[in-house]
Amino acid sequence: MITGAKLVDSEEFRKAAKLYIIGGRGIAKLLMAILKINKINNEYAKIKDLRGAEFFNSLLGKLEIKYEISPEELKRIPKEGPFIVVANHPYGGIDGVILLKILQEIRPDFKMMANFLLRRIEPLKESIIPVDPFEGDSQASASLAGIKYAIKHLNDGYSMGIFPAGEVSTYYNNESPGVADKQWSESILKFVKRAQVPIIPVYFKGTNSKLFHILGLIHPSLRTIKLPSELFNKKNKVVKVRMGFPISVEEQKEFSDIARFGR
Repeated sequence: MITGAKLVDSEEFRKAAKLYIIGGRGIAKLLMAILKINKINNEYAKIKDLRGAEFFNSLLGKLEIKYEISPEELKRIPKEGPFIVVANHPYGGIDGVILLKILQEIRPDFKMMANFLLRRIEPLKESIIPVDPFEGDSQASASLAGIKYAIKHLNDGYSMGIFPAGEVSTYYNNESPGVADKQWSESILKFVKRAQVPIIPVYFKGTNSKLFHILGLIHPSLRTIKLPSELFNKKNKVVKVRMGFPISVEEQKEFSDIARFGR
């Protein structure tokens, strides 16, 4: 459980890391310090009561991360009506924060379909449509509820965003060489296509550290454990964001094959 303002406590971390060994609790506490999870807990406690732009600005300020997007491209965001933003997922966290900040400044109704665990971050709770990207049968009903909510959200004339890969960019056995998104989820692409609303493509330039990707080659769990500390190694970084023109429903009809649609 969450203790006080902590996002992750040592017992949760021990279970997630499967440290079911003698001394596992002590190892978990040590790893939380090394991986800067304690730092995340401490910084979160300072800004957990902020909301909206105030939260986003404070978080990016603490991380000393800036972003850059063309004012002309921002004009492509519809002022009203439903649409879906689809984006690559190179950072696994800060890209979602930046996307929410950019879109909510123009469309306060904008929400992100994302990992249900992000709803534990109180300032983001109302901005997240929760799904489980690693679901098995036991979690399927929870993700189905998220999909149903997303459909209603769009039908009500609101906007939302999705990372179709569902996981952070790294080395995958894809058609794309090097670091790239995992092959986009066919079920998510079908949802996007069936929504029958304009699609706005967004591209984040950049990637996580080399160590992050190397650890992932050893074991995916090592990559996941390293992800929190990736927030703190981008000091003075400017994340470049590109936004394409909305793709109309009529244009989408040209792609009957779901694989081609996702490209």
